[in-house]
Amino acid sequence: MGLLMSSGFSDIKSFQTIFFDPETMIAPDIVKEGHGEGAFVVLKGVKT
Repeated sequence: MGLLMSSGFSDIKSFQTIFFDPETMIAPDIVKEGHGEGAFVVLKGVKT
């Protein structure tokens, strides 16, 4: 996130999903705010 901030982004948030083996999933995983647990992470920021 430091690179985003140094590039002029603010209000940075991260969201994650895919907490289990995708091969055995029978329904979509939940989406949680943050990062570090899920296999798929999305970052959102506002360019100022």
